[in-house]
Amino acid sequence: MRLLFPTLFLLIVSCIPRNVPKTVALPEWITRQPSDNNYWYGVGTADLNTGDDPHLAARQRALSEIAEQLQVNIQSELVDVVEAANTEVNEFTRSIIKTRVNASLDFVDYADSYRSSQMYYVLARLNKKSYFENLAREKRQAEEIAGDLIRSAAQELTGTTFSSLALAVETISPYLDQSPSIEYPFGSGKSQTIYRVAAKMLRNFNDRIDLRLEPAVINIKPFVNDEQRIGVKALDKKTGSAIGGISVMMSVPDHPENELLITDKNGQTYCQLQPARSRAGSYTIIFNVDYSSMLKSEALSLIKLVPRKFPVKVTILAPSIVLTEAITNLGKQVAYDPFPESIKGCFEQGYSAVFVENESAADLRLTLAVATEQRRERLSEKYPYFLFATGTLSLVNVATGEEIMNVSLGEQKGADFHSAQRAGMAAITKLEKSMDLPFCQ
Repeated sequence: MRLLFPTLFLLIVSCIPRNVPKTVALPEWITRQPSDNNYWYGVGTADLNTGDDPHLAARQRALSEIAEQLQVNIQSELVDVVEAANTEVNEFTRSIIKTRVNASLDFVDYADSYRSSQMYYVLARLNKKSYFENLAREKRQAEEIAGDLIRSAAQELTGTTFSSLALAVETISPYLDQSPSIEYPFGSGKSQTIYRVAAKMLRNFNDRIDLRLEPAVINIKPFVNDEQRIGVKALDKKTGSAIGGISVMMSVPDHPENELLITDKNGQTYCQLQPARSRAGSYTIIFNVDYSSMLKSEALSLIKLVPRKFPVKVTILAPSIVLTEAITNLGKQVAYDPFPESIKGCFEQGYSAVFVENESAADLRLTLAVATEQRRERLSEKYPYFLFATGTLSLVNVATGEEIMNVSLGEQKGADFHSAQRAGMAAITKLEKSMDLPFCQ
C-alpha cells in the first residue's frame, strides 16, 4: 500500500499534456487597416497552399495597397495638368506611380506578420516624412536638369530645340503632382511650373515654323515630265533663319504611303515624286512637321501640338501622242488595225492621252514595229507554213529626242497549210492578242 500512492501520483503526472501551444490572437491590423499621419499602410495576404512563395506574394500585395493610396494622392494633385492637356488622369499616373513606388521601396518596412493554418499576412508601411523628403530631393534635381534644357532650347530654334523641351518634360513628368518650377521669364524673379513653360515654348515654336515649298504648284504630263522633285525649306518666321534637323512628313490624302524627310543644317530637304503614271486629274501633297518622330510619347501625351499643313497641288495633264506604225509580213507593209488600236486604248484609258496626226503638235512619238519571218523552208505539202511574228514599241520625247522606253512585244508563231502570208497574219494576230504591256496594267 505504501508503494501504491507514489505510483499512482507519478502515473497521473505523466499523463498531463506538456508544451501546449498558446492561442495567438488575430492581429487587429488584419481586420482593420491602420491609418495615421505618419505612414501609409498596406496589408498583403497569401495562401500557404498555392505553391508560390507566400512571403513574396503577400509583400507584393501590401505594396500594391500602398501604391493605390499614392495614386489617389497624385491624381488629386494632377487636376491642373490634366485640364490643360485635355486628357485622362490615368495616362500620367500609370508611369508616375510606377516610378514613385520603385523610388519609395527603400522607405518601406514590414512592421508585422501573421501566419494561420491556411494564410500568411504581412503589414507594410511607408514613412510619409521620409517619402516626401526624398521626393523633394529628387524633384529639385529634376528641376535643375529640366531648367538647363529649357534655357538651352530658348537659344535657337532647331530640331534639337524640340527634343530638349521634350526631354525637359520627360524629366519632370514623375513629379508633375509636385508642380516642379523654374524662374521664368529668365531673370524676372517670377516662378512658373516647368510643364507650362515647356508647353508654351513648344506651341510658340510650332507657330514660328514656316515650310517654303518649291514649286508650290506642279503640272505633270505622264512620260513627259513626271519625275518631279519638291524642295522643302524650313524657316523661322520670327528671325528668318533656316531651321535644321526638323522632321517633315509628306503625305497624300487617301494614300497609305508617307515619307519622312529631315532638313539639313541649311533647313533644306527634298522630296522626289514617283512618276505620275495615271489619268488626268489632280491631287494635293501635304507637308507638315512630324512631332511624333521628334518628341517622346510622354511629351506628346502631355502637350497637344497641331502642326500647320503646307500643300502642294499636283495636276496631271493629258499627253499628246503621234503614233507611227510599221507592220510588215514577209517584208511587205500590211494593215492590221487591231494592233494600233490596242496600243492607243492602253494610253487613252491609262493616261488620258490624246492622239494627234502631226508630230509638231505631239509631246511624245510612239512607234510600233511588227515583222514576220519564215525561219525554215516548208518540208512538204503535208506540213503547214510556220512563221514567227515579233514586235517592239518605243516611246520618245519629241522635244528632247530622249527615248523613254523600248519594249519588246514578244514572239508568236502562226501556221497555215496554204499560204505563208496567211501564216504570217496568224502570227501577227496572236502577237496582238497576247500583248501584255506593264505600263498598261
